[in-house]
This record gives sequence, structure tokens and C-alpha cells, in this order.
Amino acid sequence: MGNSPGTLTVNGNFTQLANSILEVEIDGNGPGQFDVLNVIGDLDITNGVIDMIFDPGFLSQLVNNTSLMPNLQQLFVSTGDWNVDSSLIQARSGGYQSVALAFDSNGQLASVTATVPVPATLMLLGLGLLMLRAHRKYCN
Repeated sequence: MGNSPGTLTVNGNFTQLANSILEVEIDGNGPGQFDVLNVIGDLDITNGVIDMIFDPGFLSQLVNNTSLMPNLQQLFVSTGDWNVDSSLIQARSGGYQSVALAFDSNGQLASVTATVPVPATLMLLGLGLLMLRAHRKYCN
């Protein structure tokens, strides 16, 4: 919700619209290490996208221990009705090609899949393009 983890308090109901993106930063599981949306009223995030941005070091810990992740009720707090659709969550982190999260019905992280791009793949692609260019140059 900004450039560093913090708390955003909404005095009143919060409803996320269909074309909106809510960014949530997560650098760890301690106080002040993750964003909190604190709603004094009803919370409805059943539309749009929840974009979770992870610190790469913390994400690597989550891959091995999902219980380190704050649950959704810690990230999205409400004094009224609470409705968060975890299927709207997308995740990203520096150094990772893709990140996929799955939450259980209690809002606890159940699994993390994070893939790292293989540097050798890019090198092989570049080498293959150079060889193709050389082949075309000498065959013409």
C-alpha cells in the first residue's frame, strides 16, 4: 500500500471495485513487516486484484515454511463483515519468474510455488541465435 509496510485505516466500509488493484507489501511476519488494511466497518474484496509483493528473502523462507505467512485476517482487518476472495491474489517478488499462492478456507497460506529463471536458458538462447545468424551468413 506504499513504499514500505504500514497500516491503512478506513473509517467506514471498504469495497474493492472490479478494475482496481490493492497492493500489499510483505517483508516478514512481525509487527510492521507487512501491510495491514484496517477497516472500521465492512470489508469486501471480492472484485479486482490483490497484488502481494514479497521481499525475496522472506519469500524463500515461505517456500519451506508456509506457517510464517501472516493469515489473511491479519492483513485485512474488519470490525464488521469480512469477505476476502483469496483467488484474487497475485504474487510477485524480485528474482523470481513467477509466484503462486494457495490459501485454505481459514485464510492461512497452504502452499507456495516460486520459480527462478535459469540463467543458462538465456545464455543458450543467445548462443543459438548467434549460431543461426552465422549459419545464414555462410550459407548465402
